[in-house]
Amino acid sequence: MTGNIYEAMKPGFFTVFPTTFLLLLCSVVQGVCEVTVSSELSRPQVNAGEMTELQVKVTGAQQADVPQQIAAEGLQIRLTGQSTQVQMVNFKVSSSAVYSYIVMPLRTGRFTIPSVAVSADGRQFRTAPLAFSVQDNGAAVSGAVQSAPLQTQPSMPGFSQRQSRPAPQRPETGPIAFGEISCPKHTLYAGEMTPVEIRYYFDARYAVQVRGRVDFGSEGILVERFPDPKEGREDRDGITYNVLTFHSLLSAVKPGSIDIAPAKLDSQIQMPGTLPPGFDDPVFRQMLGGQAGFGQTRDISVKTAPLHLEVLPLPKEGRPASFAGAVGQFDIDAIVTNRRPSPGDPANLVVKIGGRGNFKGMGPPVLTDTDGWRTYPPSDKFDSSDELSYTGVKSFDFTLIAKQPQHASPGAEFSYFDPLTTKYTTLSIKPLPLEASPGNESSALASLTPSAATPQSATPPPAASPSPIPKDGDPLPGITLHSWTTPVSRPEFLIASLAMFAATTLLAGFLYLRDLHARGGSPASRRKRRLAELWSRINSETENAATAYDSAVEYAGLTSAASQARDSLLTSLEERRDLLKYGSGGSVPLTTTERDKLLESLRALS
Repeated sequence: MTGNIYEAMKPGFFTVFPTTFLLLLCSVVQGVCEVTVSSELSRPQVNAGEMTELQVKVTGAQQADVPQQIAAEGLQIRLTGQSTQVQMVNFKVSSSAVYSYIVMPLRTGRFTIPSVAVSADGRQFRTAPLAFSVQDNGAAVSGAVQSAPLQTQPSMPGFSQRQSRPAPQRPETGPIAFGEISCPKHTLYAGEMTPVEIRYYFDARYAVQVRGRVDFGSEGILVERFPDPKEGREDRDGITYNVLTFHSLLSAVKPGSIDIAPAKLDSQIQMPGTLPPGFDDPVFRQMLGGQAGFGQTRDISVKTAPLHLEVLPLPKEGRPASFAGAVGQFDIDAIVTNRRPSPGDPANLVVKIGGRGNFKGMGPPVLTDTDGWRTYPPSDKFDSSDELSYTGVKSFDFTLIAKQPQHASPGAEFSYFDPLTTKYTTLSIKPLPLEASPGNESSALASLTPSAATPQSATPPPAASPSPIPKDGDPLPGITLHSWTTPVSRPEFLIASLAMFAATTLLAGFLYLRDLHARGGSPASRRKRRLAELWSRINSETENAATAYDSAVEYAGLTSAASQARDSLLTSLEERRDLLKYGSGGSVPLTTTERDKLLESLRALS
């Protein structure tokens, strides 16, 4: 395989024509397709400590507006991802946008997930309410927690400790191409994020084109979007393979034993064929680049071994009231952005949660010591420190309005489950100093100007005499026949004209310089730079002979005017270049003697 084998995975390499046709067909059919909205729970009944997945499907539209959170008493429902599906049945095309939510119960009982408001194609839709129940299984959960083994510290994102991963089994897919999957943890808790690495091996002797993306996932499993893979080479059993390595994160929604199907990657491989009779000639074979014969394109689907996971439910014992679905290792910090707001103005408390874990599935911290404050739901922002969004800092910005004079902000409490210690941890911050007060009449009077706040004197100021209203035919005040002059003779006209002329001159100069810069400078400077580049290429000890003579031909044509000496030199240089390029010896560097002789002939010409 030659070149960048992943270039084929970028949009437009292999699928540009089918994809374009399909999108055009979708756009035509979509105009007559009715938009429908539906919702579905992966499991309408779970045990305590388990979660489920809610999918909102919008058919007939590729994009829709859905809420980030769904308010439901006793439940936390958060948007975690979006996918697009395009189907063709009997030449009828339908496109659907699927939005996935994680539903985490806060207690046992029966619940109703309310209808979800969806905006698509300029219209409003609502899904039907769904029934959901959570059963108490304290004994089962306790036994599962006791049997959970302690996990060692997982490697940080980037997977640099490659020697510590378990050796994956190689599936029997043949020596041309095969896949491997590696996951450091096969036992994890619901909601816990764990890295996964998928590698695809392609025999380097054959040209391979990758078609599409990695197909990996299962019901109850959430897999983050795969970034662009890393390319490398590796020797296996005496065969050199080109390797594509994909990194991602996965998490489980429901506990239990989960078998994930093999990760699949569709590809095309160019297999060598045999030459037809009459073409088995060394010269013809050299024209084919040394191949044994005509190539045959073969579609292959490279697969890894399946992945088995044991997912444990989050323990019910010791779960804090402030727990909002965070699983991982975190710390907390806070800052008040405006410590002295004006009376009646809001203050902002920013609580920052840093570490690693399921940042997308966590809820906000809980404010404490809120007496005398009016609080509002926070806005959040996540700053990732790796390409998988496994580590980073998530900031929650709380808006606070004082109902009475305050000298400190509210505190905050954040709880998470640590899968390493298999325990819940609660972090808290104390109230921070600030000065805030509610708005009132006294503060409103204080904000007025002194002249407006002081009482008026008993004696009113004398009223200004009204201006006389001119009668019909009377001249306007201040303007006479002798006060008018032509615009050309006015000084402001001359100043404006000079300013416009100067601006036009500057603009013309700027456009000229920009055009000159875009063209690489003046023709003389471009020629000088090109000659220096060609001379350096000819004088290089690593450049091959054909390229060196090709550069010498161009250098001779640029360095001097047409003459008999130049034309004679050009002829000899072109003959030598063609002999090297189409004969033998053109792929190796020039000898020192031949390079010095070539440089000397070019110096004599200049």
